[in-house]
Amino acid sequence: MHELSMVFANYKQEEKWLCSLAKKGLILADRTFGRYCFVESDGSETVSVVKFKNPTGNGESDEEIKKIESLGQTYICGYRCWGYFRGKTKYASERRKENAVHYFNVALIWLTAFLFAIGVFSYQLNFFVFQKLGETGFYDKPKLVCVAFAVLSFILAVLTVYYATIATTCFLDSKSKKEEKKK
Repeated sequence: MHELSMVFANYKQEEKWLCSLAKKGLILADRTFGRYCFVESDGSETVSVVKFKNPTGNGESDEEIKKIESLGQTYICGYRCWGYFRGKTKYASERRKENAVHYFNVALIWLTAFLFAIGVFSYQLNFFVFQKLGETGFYDKPKLVCVAFAVLSFILAVLTVYYATIATTCFLDSKSKKEEKKK
């Protein structure tokens, strides 16, 4: 059994990575946060990552798992609301709207953290510029805090935009798939 450590921000990147390893002869056997266990295989299978409405460990997703297995996929493991399947072909999920909602919620979390960081940055800047500038000199600690929260705010803004973009892409994909089915 082989173990690798990875963390992904996007399930499509994770799925692509798992499929590339499957082509090299390593198929996913188990998954926990940041840790993937693999077994050797013949390299002819693909791995599909599917988002469920409910967590996989408590039995609420068993019906969805059986439905996907009836389509020729084999259930490997689950982690939280994500299920991992293997098969000769990739499973084409029709849950793009749920994926959009998931990434939109992640973007909201990052946005909340961003707004908090901006608030602290604004407070520190106000404290530093308006209250300490008139005193005896330039203080290094308020300056350091201002720079740290400015950098943190920038990083959180980038993460928020990234996840909002993924959510928008998933939502637009679901719209276009729905329109194609109507035709």
